[in-house]
Amino acid sequence: MGYSLPDNFRFPYAATGFSDFWRRWHISLSTWLRDYLYISLGGNRHGVLATYRNLTLTMLLGGLWHGAAWTFVVWGALHGALLIAERLAQPVINAITSLAPRCIATAFGILITYVCICFTWVFFRAESFSDAMALVRAMVNPFDLGAMPSGAWSVIAVTVAMLGYHAALRHSTIEDCFVRLSAPIRVLMLALAAFLILTLGEEQRAFIYFQF
Repeated sequence: MGYSLPDNFRFPYAATGFSDFWRRWHISLSTWLRDYLYISLGGNRHGVLATYRNLTLTMLLGGLWHGAAWTFVVWGALHGALLIAERLAQPVINAITSLAPRCIATAFGILITYVCICFTWVFFRAESFSDAMALVRAMVNPFDLGAMPSGAWSVIAVTVAMLGYHAALRHSTIEDCFVRLSAPIRVLMLALAAFLILTLGEEQRAFIYFQF
């Protein structure tokens, strides 16, 4: 119809760092925060301390954009802290990247970023700060692998598959991959998508961002 819509999520769990994550996650929001808050506050033009202050304020306001709750404030503060930590550790990151094989360095960066981002999601999704802290305490307690719930291994398998999928397409798009497939495969995939839409259409699963 003549409209060109930019990608709003570009395989964010393929991010190898927290700056890279925000270039891939909710791109319309992160671009707005960068252009109208971070740069307006001075960006990185007035020294290191001012840059860290601007990063912190930008992410705090980004958290408050989602809702007036302490959980969102903490979520924003954590992302600000992660962005600052990444800048402070950049010399070490560069040294490790130069020594390790590229595939290993990329995989390690994806894993560390994913774990830290998932930790911040606890505060984003929790109904209250007390609920978030209860989840955090449960996460950091040591556990026995042999006593894991029966469904835990399926969750781990799906997570690994998802990370692999994002990593494989970190420099591409679904559209690019789709057009390279043969015509019969494309028809089969479209038929499968139509079948899933028809059979799963009754489930009520509101997209989380509808509430913001």
